[in-house]
Amino acid sequence: MIFFLLTQIQDIEEQIETDFLSEIDKIQKPFYNINDSLYKNKKFEIISRQYKNPKSEKEEFILAEAYYYQKNYKKADEIYSKIIRTSKDSSIIKLSKNAKLWILYHLGLYNNVLENNNEDSLLLALTNIKLKNYSSAYNISKNFKSDTFLFISGFCAYLLKSYDIALRHFQELYETYPNNPFTPYGIYRIGMIYYRTEFYDKAVNYFTILAKNYQNFKYIRNAIYLNAYSYYKLSNYEKSYKWLLVLIKNYPNDEETKLAKNLLKEIYILRPEIFDSTYEYYDYLKAYKLYRENKCNSAIEIYKVFINSKQKTILFFFKTTIGDAFLNDAYLEIGNCYNQLQDYKNAIEFYKKCNLEECKFNLAINLYLNGEYSQSIIQLEKLLKDKNFISKIPEIYYYIGLNYLKMNKKKIANEYLTKAKNLYLETGNHEKANEIDKLITN
Repeated sequence: MIFFLLTQIQDIEEQIETDFLSEIDKIQKPFYNINDSLYKNKKFEIISRQYKNPKSEKEEFILAEAYYYQKNYKKADEIYSKIIRTSKDSSIIKLSKNAKLWILYHLGLYNNVLENNNEDSLLLALTNIKLKNYSSAYNISKNFKSDTFLFISGFCAYLLKSYDIALRHFQELYETYPNNPFTPYGIYRIGMIYYRTEFYDKAVNYFTILAKNYQNFKYIRNAIYLNAYSYYKLSNYEKSYKWLLVLIKNYPNDEETKLAKNLLKEIYILRPEIFDSTYEYYDYLKAYKLYRENKCNSAIEIYKVFINSKQKTILFFFKTTIGDAFLNDAYLEIGNCYNQLQDYKNAIEFYKKCNLEECKFNLAINLYLNGEYSQSIIQLEKLLKDKNFISKIPEIYYYIGLNYLKMNKKKIANEYLTKAKNLYLETGNHEKANEIDKLITN
């Protein structure tokens, strides 16, 4: 179970790494210092109408800016190019040239940006990030102390695994610009640096800052979960338990909550005495512990107490019923217990009630074991069309073949068994392939 948790944490981190790169795209070119109320207030649609027939070079430039910020880069580029050709104002020519480079950046022509004699440090830093020249981007940004450059410097240092340097920049961002939109990203990265280097005692400080002060942060759910997991790694199960409850309370239907439930179960196995026995979920956890100990009959009895409980009210700190949090887990685990006891009829009953993906496969197999071959085939064929079961296709073919064998339809059975055998051979599972080969030849 712990290996499973670690794998999922890594998956989350890889996804966030990708998402953080996309945050760079939100950094726009700065507004130029132009005395125009519509421009300063970003009334671009009004500008597009009001300055459609510009009466001055200034209005012409502002019109180009309006097109730029509306992502109509073609029209913007045409006007900037005209200004560069016809204007005698060196300052407006310089601004137009710079804006054209930003257009190249947005069009993905990053090398073209670098080939020009570009003095825009922000644009150069962003372009080098796009080209994965993180060292170059860092060298450009490290000498600036604005909020944007502090974020870029820390971000590049982080990607270069220069964690001490990244910490310095992100810490300065947090201390100098606590209310800046980039700041929670910097705090998150500080937490992740300490988390990834296994300084969990420091990681919890920053994840806690996020949880308490930046509730609208995009990755707040992940931060709360990693906070709980860091406390778990510190063997501080009480605080880990507390943060897991915060996650389940506030985000009952999120992916991180699935991880939270699994970690909550692990903590109960280790330290059941810290759990409040008056809460509804306590019966579920008691049953789960018996389930883990393979005491299936005892587990089933307590699972049923949990499921049949008339107490469907929510815990005072939950926004959803505890049944919503653990009911499907209970159905799955009761089904697994009955399967282990070879009571396939009852296993089928509980798998049918369960909405978890795992139950769909288990249902199909138990229908086969219970002699309901046609129904098993129907369920297995549904799984073949479900992208969530791609990794189980060899097993699905195998069990479809077994079902047809039981129905004495050997020709079609052999077709599916052969498909299963070939897939097992592709993955190097010769033992399973040989087992299937015996079924085909007999």
